[in-house]
Amino acid sequence: MVATTARNRDIAEAERKGWRPRQLAKAMGLAPATVYNEIASGSLGPVWRFGKSIVVPQASVDRWLASKSTNDAA
Repeated sequence: MVATTARNRDIAEAERKGWRPRQLAKAMGLAPATVYNEIASGSLGPVWRFGKSIVVPQASVDRWLASKSTNDAA
């Protein structure tokens, strides 16, 4: 078994392919309701749904963040 260290967690986060909405909210310092509202409005782009589970692909998060930084700069 590999010991979990802060460095291993940082690497795992950098290589992440998708996020559960609550994980994304926690990582970004947002309220979970904010992430769920962005998903519902379509602002976060396409999400994966597996039964009742939702996963937000990292690519969608990247595009969403880029659009937010563009909007903030304007």
